[in-house]
Amino acid sequence: MKRIEKSNFNWKEKLAWTEESGRMLQLACTNEKIAALLRKADENYDYWDSVKEYAFPQGIVPEMFWSLVKALREIRGYKKLFFTKAEVLSAEEIQKVSFKYLLTPEIMQKCAALENLLSKHGLSLDEKNEFSADVVMEEAMASSRIEGSDTETEAAKEMLRSKRQPQNMSEQMILNTYKAMKFIEKNQNEPLSVALIKRLHLIIAKDCAEKSGVFRNEFDAGAITGENGAELFTPPPSFAIEDMLESLCIFANKGIGGESFHPVINAAIVHFWFAFTYPFSECVGRTARALFYWHMLKNGYGKLSFLSISKAIENRREQYGKTFLYAGADENDLTYFINFNLDIIIDAAKAFNDYAEKRKNAAAGVTAVLKPGIKLNPRQQSIMEDFTASKATRNIEYFKNKLGVVYETARTDLMYLAKKKLLVKKKSGKEFIYMLNTETPKQ
Repeated sequence: MKRIEKSNFNWKEKLAWTEESGRMLQLACTNEKIAALLRKADENYDYWDSVKEYAFPQGIVPEMFWSLVKALREIRGYKKLFFTKAEVLSAEEIQKVSFKYLLTPEIMQKCAALENLLSKHGLSLDEKNEFSADVVMEEAMASSRIEGSDTETEAAKEMLRSKRQPQNMSEQMILNTYKAMKFIEKNQNEPLSVALIKRLHLIIAKDCAEKSGVFRNEFDAGAITGENGAELFTPPPSFAIEDMLESLCIFANKGIGGESFHPVINAAIVHFWFAFTYPFSECVGRTARALFYWHMLKNGYGKLSFLSISKAIENRREQYGKTFLYAGADENDLTYFINFNLDIIIDAAKAFNDYAEKRKNAAAGVTAVLKPGIKLNPRQQSIMEDFTASKATRNIEYFKNKLGVVYETARTDLMYLAKKKLLVKKKSGKEFIYMLNTETPKQ
């Protein structure tokens, strides 16, 4: 990633009352083009590197316009957040962990839009189990790809569903992240603690990092660099890690001063807070995204179990990194990161709705070729879709993991399909395997 451009001027000094600033304020009130650009900056919550490229009316300089944007944001009243206790760090270091953010009308509108998207499809229990099981796999794969895994999607899913041992580092990353997601689902009602964070990292970093579940020390990590060795971010001192994570846990468990915000907003802050603390030398990104997922589930947002957040992030990977850097470059303003997280979750919700629609069409296609008298439940339809698409040989364990059900349920469904002569059942070693029956007519 490239280093982002910072504004090399003091916007408050720039906006101090001068003939130029007075003219700018007057234009903001009377010139529709300026007003439209201000709305654009507000609605998109654009950073300086985007704002300076706007098509300004003649006579308007980017520096003065940006100063006005900053002033208008300041007037709205930022909420403040400290990532640690004041007594742990020096006054200078405290400034680096003092953050702020705005709950803009656009952010609140996006929260409402997300709710609307997630209410579009009513799901049966079987569909919920299957979609949730599939999304955990998608999340594990996408989160790992962001960190460098290069395993193909279908190969990774085959590994997870069949419980095949990983054959390389990429597959190990995916398996670890998958186990971490299952750990989160199992422990979603537990309060967040430093011990739980260490356990989570221990799972994610197993056989992928030199130190798993162990905080970095002063010798482990310096500045995080990007292209050409450019310094992007310097983590807080290692002695502050424990306190910063304890402060994070208090925030995650209790929220902000008793105020109730949409879970996505708080989850985005948890995500950023952990990534900023950078408590481990490796596997920090995957752990941060897992904590985002944990926070949403813990706060009753089970709808998230149908969305692959990391897959949506993967599609905007560069912007993901930029919004993290924007916060540090622009007076520790978390609004950039919160706004981005809402955008990617909306993307994920739209992708899920498209997927659900395709699944309904695929299920209708399976039903259309069945003769009268053969009725399939949603799980059995999904099994037939899998066989029809892949023509592969499958065992019971595969569909147990694919459908998110217990072994006996998957076994019963496969036996029913074999009885109806839709599948062929064969013995392979100590287990039974199934394949699509391409010879016997359906009856």
